[in-house]
Amino acid sequence: MGLGFVFVFWLIIAAACLFILLTFTGFFILGWFKKWTWLKWLAGLPAASLLMLVLPFAAFALLCIGHIFWDFYGLYLSHKPETEDITGKYVLCKTSELSLRQRKYSRIPESEIIIYPSRLIELKNVPDCVFNGTGESNNGFLSGSGTWEIKKSFPGYSLSCNINDGTIKHGGYGGLSLQKWWSEYLLNFTIGDPDNDETLSYKKQK
Repeated sequence: MGLGFVFVFWLIIAAACLFILLTFTGFFILGWFKKWTWLKWLAGLPAASLLMLVLPFAAFALLCIGHIFWDFYGLYLSHKPETEDITGKYVLCKTSELSLRQRKYSRIPESEIIIYPSRLIELKNVPDCVFNGTGESNNGFLSGSGTWEIKKSFPGYSLSCNINDGTIKHGGYGGLSLQKWWSEYLLNFTIGDPDNDETLSYKKQK
């Protein structure tokens, strides 16, 4: 289910509730001016009941939509980062380490990525599951070095790497997204099919 479908679905529900609420409110106002007590009661009670029902429902819907948009856009960069902001050492996050253990990686060595201001990059002991389109692995870890550059992607920005040395297959890799959680920068590899939303995260050390 895509983000657009969810947004349109909730928008239709909200529009229908608003239409019904405005209709009852309109009849209530008409009864007020005409001094038709029966119409005020006939329209006022459903309008008040619907309002009491819609308010918590609308609040819940806004929270759900906000959560979806935060998950999709919240961590991504809206502006291109400066070189000095992203350079440094990135280490494998604990949550990603646990994910690798669930993938039956028997031994997880120290895994890190070093981004140099000189546009060089080193990848040390990166799990092999991130370097193929299927996400499959041989429980191995690969290392390599090359060059990097920042590129615009959707959403946000990503790090495009050209590996020319080491055990990683030489060539270009563009699936390394740049994210930021509060003041911490993250590098995310996509594992396998992007629709599965499975990633491997590295956090920049301070």
